[in-house]
Amino acid sequence: MDASDKAAGGAQDTPSPGAGQQGTPAAAAEGEGGAQGIGAAESAAEAAAQAAAAQAAADAAAAAEATIAEAEAAQAAAATQAAAAEAAAAEAAAAAEATAAEAAAADAAAAQAAAAEIAASAEAAAAAAREFRPAVGLSFGSKGVREAAVAAAAPAASAAAPGTPLLGSSRSSSSNSSSSSSSSSSSSNSQETKKGIWRRLLKESRDKTPQTPKGCIIILGCEDVGKTSLLHELQQQGACGVLTAAESHQDTGGVAAIDFAYIGVHYISSLEDTAADAAADAAADAAADAAAVARVYILQNKDAWERLCDCLSGVSLQHLAVLICIDLMKPSSCLSTVSSWINVAEKITDKLRQQLSAQQQQQLFNR
Repeated sequence: MDASDKAAGGAQDTPSPGAGQQGTPAAAAEGEGGAQGIGAAESAAEAAAQAAAAQAAADAAAAAEATIAEAEAAQAAAATQAAAAEAAAAEAAAAAEATAAEAAAADAAAAQAAAAEIAASAEAAAAAAREFRPAVGLSFGSKGVREAAVAAAAPAASAAAPGTPLLGSSRSSSSNSSSSSSSSSSSSNSQETKKGIWRRLLKESRDKTPQTPKGCIIILGCEDVGKTSLLHELQQQGACGVLTAAESHQDTGGVAAIDFAYIGVHYISSLEDTAADAAADAAADAAADAAAVARVYILQNKDAWERLCDCLSGVSLQHLAVLICIDLMKPSSCLSTVSSWINVAEKITDKLRQQLSAQQQQQLFNR
């Protein structure tokens, strides 16, 4: 290729200035369109973001409202449970008060029943004392002690004919004898007649019951209430003269669950007789009256009553006397002490009664 051809080719390859100036506006138009598209995309993205944010805010608000509603519902449920708990507590308190009132009423009824039972027992004892004189009773002084000792120690006199005065009731017999013979004899003759009749009745009673069972006395009481002093008085009242050391019960000063002694009854004189009359008639009375011995058991331990029952039999109930000693220096505890010892006496008599047959129990009840 020659030089002219290369020049022509180079001229053709070189762009003309007019052609370059014609392409620049089109490119500018295309650039403006791209910028507008980018702006539209950004606006759309921003709108979408705002819409998403609004939706999220709406969802959050809905969730918050739901949470508030749940909290209000839980609060209402808690208030309902609290009201139910208060109602249950009120019912429980009312039930407790009702139960306490019922328990108090039951205790009061039991106390009234116990008081009524004690009163009934006292009335029964009083009735028995009025029917069988002398009988076990609450008495003070040598007269009451003498009657209790005679009633337990000389059961032979109880076999006398109906209407015959029992031991210790010579006062009424003497008054009757005196009133019937006052028009025909003097007071001294009536006294002699009274004593003769009394001795004859005792002798007949002794002859009718030659094997009279021995009487029994149970002395109940706590320590240092005068049980030994009472026993000494009983022994002295049942003796002809001064007791010897062997005959008198000796207090060793120790505390024994059960102690034993006896009372010998050698003569029974009228309560109206003087000491001189009794001493003068002692020999005659000893020959005519029914001599007897009463066993005495002293119990100061409430838990030892079963061992005391082992020393007795059911037959002992027919001639049994129970004496309860209390300390009057402690008046506040007298009632409770008597009640506790009465319970012990009931346990003793119930166990002895169980040893008897039904017929013997009925006979004992009908006495």
